[in-house]
Amino acid sequence: MSSTEEQITRESQTYPINPPALNPALFNPGQEELDFLHWALGDSTAGNDEALKEKVLKFQKESYELFAYPCIHGFHFVYLFMSQVPVYPQLLAAAKSAKSPPVFLDLGCCMGSDLRKLIMDGFPTSAGNLLGGDLRDGFIKLGYEFYQDGPQSTKPTPIIFFTDDILDVSREPAVNPEGKTLPETLSLEGLKGKLDYLYAGALFHLFDESTQYAIAWRFARLIHIPPKSDNSDLPDAIIFGRHQGLHEEGYINDHLGRKRYGHSPDSWPKLWKGIFGEIYGEEWAENNVHVTAQINLPLRGFPHPNTMLVWSVTIKRS
Repeated sequence: MSSTEEQITRESQTYPINPPALNPALFNPGQEELDFLHWALGDSTAGNDEALKEKVLKFQKESYELFAYPCIHGFHFVYLFMSQVPVYPQLLAAAKSAKSPPVFLDLGCCMGSDLRKLIMDGFPTSAGNLLGGDLRDGFIKLGYEFYQDGPQSTKPTPIIFFTDDILDVSREPAVNPEGKTLPETLSLEGLKGKLDYLYAGALFHLFDESTQYAIAWRFARLIHIPPKSDNSDLPDAIIFGRHQGLHEEGYINDHLGRKRYGHSPDSWPKLWKGIFGEIYGEEWAENNVHVTAQINLPLRGFPHPNTMLVWSVTIKRS
């Protein structure tokens, strides 16, 4: 697929069938998740697992009423999938040793649990550099309420949340690609050429093949790539994530009747190499872009068979 073939089909705002009823028995957090949730929730659960479960169930119901994503049905809004991507330890170590705080965006962040885990793990947050974007402001507000760390709380989170749609971003390059100062009012268009790290969990698999291509192109535009004349010693930029994929690429057998494409460990690297090749040249992409992708175990809490593609795109910048 090339840039001249871009076709965008947006996510349906309603499901073609009634979503399944919630099932509390699917809540099965691991010890890492329990430790994180008690750390993040503090006195509101006082280390009590039953009080924690009660709170999670309450907010699951509210978020499911907002939009009935299967991942909410499966409690993924409190499960820690970002930190399970293999590139995560490398990214975290690089961020901690960086000369200045790197800019990190979780796009499709839902209630922001993965971002808050990133803080727990020691990601530097001294410069308003930790960002969470979602299509729906309601999820962000529920996250503030769940974690009791909204802007007006006694302990506001350093994460800056905002709403936007990646498909509203233009294909054009950043107006000021050399500067990394973030805009006062955050938007994805304003973040072009600003990001060091970009995470997308359970995002790409919501769309068909051509729309996934369009999203990936815009992701590439968000990454800060210094001009060739810049000799600054920048660490690698990383785009990473996980979403439903297939051993052999093709359309997913979707139990809700949606038209969704599943990339494979073979097709996913080709997509990213192709996009960076179109933007920066094939030779540059071959020398500076490294993609890993693997099919992982099925996700917890899903009532239907699934295979997950876990992946990272590492971009050399020095």
